[in-house]
Amino acid sequence: MKAVIIAGGEGTRLRPLTYEMPKPLIPVQGKPVMQYLVDNFLAYGCEKVILVINAKQENFFRNWGLVYLHHHKDIDPKRLHLVLETEPLGTLGAIAKAIKGNLEPYEPFFATNADEIKPVNLNELKHAHLKAKEKNEKLVGTITVKEMTEKETYGNVEYQGGEVKCFLEKRTENSQAKFASLGLYILEAKRVLEYYSEAQSNTGKNFSMIENDLFPKAAEKGNLGGFEHKGDFYPTDDFAKWEKAILEYKHTDPHYPKQP
Repeated sequence: MKAVIIAGGEGTRLRPLTYEMPKPLIPVQGKPVMQYLVDNFLAYGCEKVILVINAKQENFFRNWGLVYLHHHKDIDPKRLHLVLETEPLGTLGAIAKAIKGNLEPYEPFFATNADEIKPVNLNELKHAHLKAKEKNEKLVGTITVKEMTEKETYGNVEYQGGEVKCFLEKRTENSQAKFASLGLYILEAKRVLEYYSEAQSNTGKNFSMIENDLFPKAAEKGNLGGFEHKGDFYPTDDFAKWEKAILEYKHTDPHYPKQP
C-alpha cells in the first residue's frame, strides 16, 4: 500500500512559530512530528509515502528529506515523494491531487494529517478495512477513532460495531458522539475522486474538505467504516498540546511482523 500525508496546513494556532517553519516539522523530543508518521508507514512496508505540501515550503521539506535519508541509508529515496500545492486545496483536494498520477483507481491507501503522533497498528487498521469492504463494496474508507471526552477540536464520530454512523466536524451541538477522529484513514481512491468531483461541481472550486465533503456524506449512506485505537494519541496543533506531547509521549520504534 501507499500513504498520503496532508502536510500543507498553515498552522495558525502555532503562530508565530509557523511563520518560520511548517507545522509538520515542529519537533517533539528531537524529531519532527511528521517523521513519526513516516517511520510508521515505512516500518509497515508502504511502498511510497506521498507528502502533499505547500509549494512555498518546498525547501523545508526537501531539506528534511535529505537529512532523513542520510540517517536511513537503507531506505530507497523513491519511497518518499513530494506533491506541491500551489493553491490551498483543503484536505479532500490535497488527497485528490496526491491520487492523480500516484495511485490506481481501485487502490486503497493510507491517508493522515501531519500534526499528530499516533502509533496506530496499521496491520489491524488494514484488516478492519478489508473486512468491512467484504460486506460493503461501496465502502469509501475506514477512519481511526478513539474514545475521548474533548470534542471541540476533533471530528465527532458516532461509532458502533466497525461502522461510523455519523461524522460531525468539530462540533458539539446535538452530538452524542463518544469518539473522535484521529485523522488517520484507509481510503478507496476511486470513491474519493467521486466525492471530490461532486464537491467541485457543487462549489465550482478546487478547495474541499474530507471532514465536510466526504466523511459526513459517506457515513449518512452507511459507507464509512471505523477502527478503534486505544493507544497513544498526541496532537500538536496548539501550544498546550505540543507541550503535552513533548513531556508525556513515550516512544517505541514501530514493529510489524512480516506479511504472510
